[in-house]
Amino acid sequence: MRFAEFSIKEFPRVHVKLNNRIENKEEYTHFENEWLACYRKKQNFHFIFDSTEVGWIHPKYAFYVTTFIKKIKELSPQYLEFSIIIVNNSYIQHLLSWIFRVQKPVAPVYIISKNHDIHNLLQKIYEKNIIDDDVIMVNP
Repeated sequence: MRFAEFSIKEFPRVHVKLNNRIENKEEYTHFENEWLACYRKKQNFHFIFDSTEVGWIHPKYAFYVTTFIKKIKELSPQYLEFSIIIVNNSYIQHLLSWIFRVQKPVAPVYIISKNHDIHNLLQKIYEKNIIDDDVIMVNP
C-alpha cells in the first residue's frame, strides 16, 4: 500500500487517501507524480485529502512539499481550484501549519476535522460562503 492513493473516479473531485507514513523517497515521488497527473488533464479540479490514518511523517517530507508547492505555482494555467484536508492528528496539523507558513498554497485550502460535514462544506465553497468556526482556511 502506497502512502498516497489517488482516486479520480469523481473527477474533477480527486480523493487522496493518505496512509500511515511515507516509507521512502520513491513513495513521496509517487505522490508528486499523481498530483501532476491531475494537471495533465487540463481541467479544473479540487482535492479532498484524507489524512486521518497518517501517523508520524519525517519533517523532511514537509520540506519537500514546500518545494513542490513552489514548483506547482509556476505552472500555467492553474487548474487546482481548492483543497480540503481532513485532519485528526495534532502532529499533522502542526506540519501543515509549518508548510503553509513557509510556502502559501496554490489555491485555497480548507482544513477540517474528520467529524466535519464535508458535503456541507463543499456546498459552502461553491457558494463562496465559508463561515464555519471549525474550518481553518489558508489562502494563497
